[in-house]
Amino acid sequence: MTTRRTDWIPLAVLGGLGLLGVAVLTVPTARRALLLPEVRMPNPPESFTPTGPRQTEYRTPAEARAALGELGRYFSWDEPGVWPRNGAPVPHQVALAMVETARTYLDVLRVAHGPIVVTSWYRPRDYNMTVSGASDTSMHPTGYAVDFYFRSHRNGFKGAEDVASTLAARNVPWDQVIGYETGTHRMHLGARYHDGGYRMLVQQHRPGRAGTDYPVVARYRSGGGGIALA
Repeated sequence: MTTRRTDWIPLAVLGGLGLLGVAVLTVPTARRALLLPEVRMPNPPESFTPTGPRQTEYRTPAEARAALGELGRYFSWDEPGVWPRNGAPVPHQVALAMVETARTYLDVLRVAHGPIVVTSWYRPRDYNMTVSGASDTSMHPTGYAVDFYFRSHRNGFKGAEDVASTLAARNVPWDQVIGYETGTHRMHLGARYHDGGYRMLVQQHRPGRAGTDYPVVARYRSGGGGIALA
């Protein structure tokens, strides 16, 4: 019986979010993870000092920026795809979740893979259910889910694999990464699950598949001070 060879990739030490440690990720040789430079993680949104009055909701990108600062290092509140398409206000807790997602996840992916185009982020629950393929368990209404594509890096399922490998290499947990082979948004990132936890799923939406029951292609697990492929 031939043993499938794997490469052991040393993972970066994470700073800033309290997920410190060094870990090892095993991936098949044919799916070698990128060796990426260490990225210093920003502070979580709860440690930010607001520059304006806190509100229960923000009616415009300018109001959110005044209260919470810019969305991320590489993302702004008023860029296309960030604000709800139906013009709905963004609740304060949702805005905090969006800041956390931008600074903890999307900024890291931007450094690793280049410019990111956001196609959909926060969607109020009623509006979310009118979106084709939306699930009643979607995290878009919480601000912890975002649809996007890379401008100059590969997208779809292979791009989703790269997203998962990049986050794992930073020791940053996530809930699900879905790669779409068709459609305007080529990838979906769910930062957290409904219970606040992380399922660490990598899923693929194949052409012609209906519904939101996407097959799980890989599942990562936390353990031994880091994240490893289950």
